[in-house]
Amino acid sequence: MQIGRPYQNDCLQAIVSLYRTGQNRLLTVLPTGGGKTRIFSHLPSHPCLDRDMTRRRTFVLNHRDELCAQTAAAMASANHGKRVGIEKAEARAGDADIVVLSVQSVGTDGGAARLAQFNPDHARVVIPDEVHLGPSPSWQAIFNHFRVLKGKQNDSAALLCGFTATTNRMDGVGLELLFDHIAYQEMDLKRMVDAGWLAPAIAKRFTTSVDISSVGKGKDGDLAIKTLGKTINIVARNEMILREYKPYSHLPTIGFAASVEHAQDMAELFSANGITAACVHAKTPDKERREIFEAFRSLYLRVLWQVDIASVGVDLPMATVGIFARPTLSNLWYTQAAGRLFRPYPAPEAAHSHTGYRKQYAVILDFVDNTAKHKLITAPTLYGLPAGFESKGKKLNEAKEEVEQLRLKLNGRLPLRNFSSIAALQAAQTDINLYELDEIPPDAKKFSRFVWHPVTDTVCALYLQSIPAVVEVATNLLGQREVYVVSNGVRAIQGTYSSPKDAFEYVESLADKSDRMFLDRRKGWRGEAPTSPQLWKLYFADPRLKSQFPSGKDFIRYAETEFARGNRGWTKGAVSTQINNLQVTK
Repeated sequence: MQIGRPYQNDCLQAIVSLYRTGQNRLLTVLPTGGGKTRIFSHLPSHPCLDRDMTRRRTFVLNHRDELCAQTAAAMASANHGKRVGIEKAEARAGDADIVVLSVQSVGTDGGAARLAQFNPDHARVVIPDEVHLGPSPSWQAIFNHFRVLKGKQNDSAALLCGFTATTNRMDGVGLELLFDHIAYQEMDLKRMVDAGWLAPAIAKRFTTSVDISSVGKGKDGDLAIKTLGKTINIVARNEMILREYKPYSHLPTIGFAASVEHAQDMAELFSANGITAACVHAKTPDKERREIFEAFRSLYLRVLWQVDIASVGVDLPMATVGIFARPTLSNLWYTQAAGRLFRPYPAPEAAHSHTGYRKQYAVILDFVDNTAKHKLITAPTLYGLPAGFESKGKKLNEAKEEVEQLRLKLNGRLPLRNFSSIAALQAAQTDINLYELDEIPPDAKKFSRFVWHPVTDTVCALYLQSIPAVVEVATNLLGQREVYVVSNGVRAIQGTYSSPKDAFEYVESLADKSDRMFLDRRKGWRGEAPTSPQLWKLYFADPRLKSQFPSGKDFIRYAETEFARGNRGWTKGAVSTQINNLQVTK
């Protein structure tokens, strides 16, 4: 069954293949704009699933009422001959084959009676969209009704197939409560952009004079919205946002505000300065909301200020600029909001016949307030770069590629969070402080005796000379550990482990005697002074040292002095690790 883009076909095939092996708790991770709805809309009529007439019904879970009609239309288009119904607010699905459920309507305390009309024994497929919200009580009530929760008696035989673009939740609850396997996650944001399926983006970061250190956290772990709105919705800050935005005022724009009052004030300010603007929020009447969205799609309305309406599930692909006037701690919220901007316009399939406005690239404007207390999320974090990383006008996917190439030259051992720009990373190539030891990640320290280096917050790596290759242990969305071997530019998965202990034990089994000698951090010799032959070997192996020291003897004197001063980056073990890393890189 071919449904569209190559990766969409691959994703559908991966889901079906796992289901055929008896796996029925599957998660798919795909960036916003990747066409998740198009993929799951083809599940109800897939030959592999459309057999058991006892279990004939498909249930799609949308977390908001306003998304249901959009989903129902896609399901009807892909499933000819099947009845599609919506269960939300005043709408009733009746005996439809495919039911689009609003969690907002039926997942609350008053929704139990509505759920009771759906016999869980008739469920063939349960599809929670935006399933990163799944561990919340409203979603759990629905999962419990359909008996798809793990660890419950009489677990359903239905296929539970969740979709998300977001890799984590603010409250720290993982999706391992629901799913056993990640069916598909091959197309991350950078790959989608590089392949032309999503638009590239540039990011600009502006620091305001407002201090938000006093703003606490809400129950969801993000900044408390009520307090935040009052703190940042001030004239000077709003006027600064308008001033910095003006160079982009000819482009379709979505503004992300902290509160209804904030959105209204921003829309009024922009309108007063000759920029057509309006705002939408949860209480905007449906008719008015549809009119505003249509004005935006027709490019009559230049700026759409909103409060959590256009951040999830609304299709506005012409949106080119994002004004992030709301600071956030939530990677989840930011990923969803920024995803509105990565959609290409026109879609690649329609580009040849499209006339009119074309999006060349997205522009993300981050307005960051002063805080010594909070770690704010900004555009670079979408690519695994530090929040404060300055891309200096480069497209973020290109900046990420350049960073990865530079890290390769540095033997891959430097955490990205140490650098604020490409220039800083370039300077590190000749900075002798490279030889200061990285802090070993907690899991690696607990379950492995080897020296591991943090790459990102979820990935650590070491270098095995015997293969030779880089070996990575990465934590996935289900809290599992995935082991990768990176060799000759190819990153190949070796296995997925439910416990970190098993993952690190597997990596250690790959090491030979020489690897263990070099990498075992418990060996007593690692703390001893480096030998002269060892330092000469490092000097000749690393061209950075030749450019920094007039001669090998000068370098050796420097290293011996640093060791005498207590610098643990110049022990025999640390130097051996550096030699090992250099040899593997070569």
